[in-house]
Amino acid sequence: DMQRTILARVNQALKDTTEGSTVASAGGDSSLIIQLIPAIVTSVALAVGEVMNKAINRLPKPSDEMEVKVKDLQRRLILSEYKHDRTEQYQRRECIRIHGLPEPRDETVDALEDKVLGMFGEAGVEVRKVHISALHRTGKRPHNKPGRAVIVKFVSRRDKKRVMAAKKALKEKPAYASVFVSDDLTLLRSKMLNYVKGLDIVDKAWTVEGKIGCTKKQPPGLTTERRPIYIENPDDLFKLGVDS
Repeated sequence: DMQRTILARVNQALKDTTEGSTVASAGGDSSLIIQLIPAIVTSVALAVGEVMNKAINRLPKPSDEMEVKVKDLQRRLILSEYKHDRTEQYQRRECIRIHGLPEPRDETVDALEDKVLGMFGEAGVEVRKVHISALHRTGKRPHNKPGRAVIVKFVSRRDKKRVMAAKKALKEKPAYASVFVSDDLTLLRSKMLNYVKGLDIVDKAWTVEGKIGCTKKQPPGLTTERRPIYIENPDDLFKLGVDS
């Protein structure tokens, strides 16, 4: 079946391009065959695709019951991913990320810790070394940014909340105008936050304890209070009218 289909396709291509010639009639005319190579290659590719489609169509189609089982399995896998994401985010509940903090080439952990504690002090929050469980840079050194992000893990969630509540004060300090403090989000939630910020219907977006909060834009002239919408997984995007 494959050979017959390919030969039929090739002969048809030759007839279309050589006024009726076929593979047999071309004989040993190598110049003619060379001229026809593009047509032969294309016709062979089409023939293979045609045969493959016929083979696929002959395969038994899954029953309705099987399709239901497959969809159920896919849904279970998705929910398992959401559950894993919630667990991972919960494990980051005492952590923050600091973006835009300059990173010298010879920076040590102690120097970085002193720099971070000094930044907290500028924001009006007293944080000492005993309040920090771990601190380090993360990711690859960027080419167009002052330095890699810094992850800070606090001993107590109370200390983290104090820092998060005072982070706006940093924007008033010229030395920290380009520094941004945020929750330490999972990869999934980080992607969702960027996606939500890019939606035309969204006015503002932020994070609270790993949850993504946002408000919709108001129509012109409407000043009613807007209730925040909170998102923890991709399914919650339906609350914003995302249809897929």
